[in-house]
Amino acid sequence: MTRLRHAEPVLGASLLLALGLLARAKLVAGVGPELLWACHVASALGGVGLLLRSRRLVALAFLFHVAVGAPAYALEVAASRTTTWESALLHLLTPAATWVVARHGLPRRTWLAAWGLYLALLPLSFLTTPPGLNVNLAHGLWSPLFGGPGAAWVSWLVNGAAVGLALCLVSRALRRWLPAAAPTAAPT
Repeated sequence: MTRLRHAEPVLGASLLLALGLLARAKLVAGVGPELLWACHVASALGGVGLLLRSRRLVALAFLFHVAVGAPAYALEVAASRTTTWESALLHLLTPAATWVVARHGLPRRTWLAAWGLYLALLPLSFLTTPPGLNVNLAHGLWSPLFGGPGAAWVSWLVNGAAVGLALCLVSRALRRWLPAAAPTAAPT
């Protein structure tokens, strides 16, 4: 366990470096607003959490990626038949790096924090990103599945509920599989 504790800052820095590489690629491609995708924000929180040794931030990043980020990324890659090495690296590295902490158990209500992150990003994405990018599906439903963007409020309702349900169910499954998280003396 001590060796893993010493690895956390290195893993956090690696995760933030991978995010930096992705940010550079997005900016060069002219799609910088895509950095607001919830999985990218969760990766940033995971990297910071590893550097600060914050179990709550690391667990949030892990749960979000396992329950939502990785499945959504896989669906997008399958539908678009394209990705970048930077995006693949980040989507693989985040769950692997954050597993170091999450394998010791998820703090209670981690799924609610992760869901809150997604719900908070919906209006932010709607107000600050171009509708054509449809970041966090804030401007409409996912077109490969639903055929067109549709109304934003329908997307918020459908995706908000789906993300919340996925986070809750995966969290419950992980809490049965992983050991109980040791209580922390102070919130982190």
